[in-house]
Amino acid sequence: MKFILLFSLIIQSALALVDYSPSGPMPSRKSDNRKFAPKQYSENTNTASANYTPSGMFVLNTSFEAIDSKGDVNFRAKKLNFSGHFETPYKISLDFGHWMAQTGSEDISADGSFYQGNPYVKMNLNWFTLGGGQDSAQFDIFGQFTFSRNENNNPFASSRSDTTLGIETIKRFYSIAFGVNYGLTLTGTPENEVETHIGNIQKISAALGWVVSNDIQIMIQASNIRVDNKESSKMPKVLKEKLNYGVLETLLSLGISPIIKFELGAKFNTTNVSVSDTLRNARLWNLDAVYGNTISTGLNISI
Repeated sequence: MKFILLFSLIIQSALALVDYSPSGPMPSRKSDNRKFAPKQYSENTNTASANYTPSGMFVLNTSFEAIDSKGDVNFRAKKLNFSGHFETPYKISLDFGHWMAQTGSEDISADGSFYQGNPYVKMNLNWFTLGGGQDSAQFDIFGQFTFSRNENNNPFASSRSDTTLGIETIKRFYSIAFGVNYGLTLTGTPENEVETHIGNIQKISAALGWVVSNDIQIMIQASNIRVDNKESSKMPKVLKEKLNYGVLETLLSLGISPIIKFELGAKFNTTNVSVSDTLRNARLWNLDAVYGNTISTGLNISI
């Protein structure tokens, strides 16, 4: 089983060369190292079940994040992420995701329960590919829609609907891959009066991945994220100054079986961002490290 490391960037801003994370929106993650995975091939043997190699057509991912936030109110939060990726026989792939979050801070959540976040769907189109195999260059465009969730007692989910458009490129050099991602998120108008109105969001990222061995992959990604301010005197709460910050992300992927990988990740906010009540009420929990540094663990299942 050979892996070629996947990269992403969601997210969650418009020359995205990927979310995308999903995403983007976003995404995402997340980091989406699925795009850096090699094609899998199975040998014809009489023990096919024992030597099963996943096709990579369908991938499920779940992760747990711990967030340490500093600002007007220092708090810690937990976030559960669920996402999926589906490859079609054509030059189109689909992503989807959802999350839940919880905090013990009474200033944010009175009961400390887990609350639903904002689900998203994302479509990726392979614009064109140069070369092939381990020496290929891939150019993709994508679109993502993040659904609103209007709940008065929910301190995490946003009541606005966001649309992300982007482009990404990935160049493979045998066991190393390099990716660049840019995305533009067109933010909607919040329905909840306590939520902060913000402008559009832009995100640009560069990622480097390395397949150390058949079962070990490493990814490092640097991103710049900008949240524009909103100029309006008619809205009760607006982001008066734009937010511009950097993120450094690392991800270690360990293969524990032919279909399961265990992932360890961290995201560091490289800019000294003080989390104010206005910023917290913007409900930007889908953005990388906007509210503080995070560490995460997760499982990636490829079918």
